Amino acid sequence: MEAAEACEIARLPEELISAALSLTTPLDASRAAAVSRDFRAAANSDAVWSRFVPRDLPSLADGELCGPAPASAKGRFLRLSDRPLLLADGLMSMWLDRETGAKCYMLSARSLHISWGDEPHYWRWIPLTESCRFSEGAELRAVYWRHQSPLLEAQQLMQSASKEAFFFLHEDNEDCAGFRTPFGRRYHHACGAHLVFPEKRTDGWMELKLGEFYVKECDTGEVCMNLMEIKGGNSKAGLIVQGIEI
Repeated sequence: MEAAEACEIARLPEELISAALSLTTPLDASRAAAVSRDFRAAANSDAVWSRFVPRDLPSLADGELCGPAPASAKGRFLRLSDRPLLLADGLMSMWLDRETGAKCYMLSARSLHISWGDEPHYWRWIPLTESCRFSEGAELRAVYWRHQSPLLEAQQLMQSASKEAFFFLHEDNEDCAGFRTPFGRRYHHACGAHLVFPEKRTDGWMELKLGEFYVKECDTGEVCMNLMEIKGGNSKAGLIVQGIEI
């Protein structure tokens, strides 16, 4: 029975298998290659993986794709999904999600509009460790209220898919002050009010989900997000901002 089933699968044209797998996701194609040797050649083919590499990739900074060019479309996808790659403007990075193939972006602190960000009394720019996406971040020295917002062209984002935005921050334990709850935000829906807190990552940074949005094919213009303190009242200090990830 197993031999007969394997024979039936093997009789399918490789082009047909590749066409079907190209309509799935990188994760599905990788699983198909792992579970069936009859699918392996089709699942690893350029016909499949070229569909997972977007054609409208932004320009990268010099040296971000150093070394010889990958020999296959799968190799190119793995290179683009291996780590965040700095864009030509030096203010953003991008990479491909290894499971879905979606384009991911991170906007650096330098690309955000930060209230009083140019005032050394309130904010200062500090070098970040090697594990971070960017070489510098913004450290809050002392301020009573905050307003931070990025702008991103809608056409840069993958259309017809849900987007999530995360704010990346780090607490300096010695200097952090003025936060009763770290960047908690209250929102309302049918089930009542909830308080959202940042989640700590394995690299020591915290990520706070700002929300979700949807970009349709006809959408143009800029996407704007805001994170702000509206009450003020007490001085806050010690947080380090790395950027916003989409």
